[in-house]
Amino acid sequence: MVCVRLTSRHRCDRREWATEHVNWRRNEWSNVLFSDESRFSVHPDNRRIFIWRDRGNLYIIRDGPLTARRYRDEILRAIVVPYAAAIGDDFILMDDNCRPHRANLVEDFLFEEEIVRMEWPVCSPDMNPIEHVWDALGRLVAGRQPPPKTLQELERALLEE
Repeated sequence: MVCVRLTSRHRCDRREWATEHVNWRRNEWSNVLFSDESRFSVHPDNRRIFIWRDRGNLYIIRDGPLTARRYRDEILRAIVVPYAAAIGDDFILMDDNCRPHRANLVEDFLFEEEIVRMEWPVCSPDMNPIEHVWDALGRLVAGRQPPPKTLQELERALLEE
């Protein structure tokens, strides 16, 4: 995760978000799908694989970065829409403010599918609980002996952990 200097506006937005959600109970939070992607590589500056995780599942995104079109087609359409249908009308998607997530084609798709998105303060990836999952997963994979040497070994290690 990259540290970003927070402006007074960022801090104010974070405080407002926290105030709005401070009294949420477990049943409200259980309707939220916290999502984010992360990158893992065998060697620095090497070919990488992107992974995306929702509750209980790990999805590996091969062959390049996550674009808005890939996000819509491979994540939202294929994974989030069926998950949202299973949760019901109270479903809320939490995704951050990165460019692919906020592209017009993604916004249009979410509107058409009637998926409610949680408002998320800008410059706040550290507030997303799934970041702790990525950190723990990265540490587990990095601590393997021997460490993964190929993309196939890395993928297997990510799925096993």
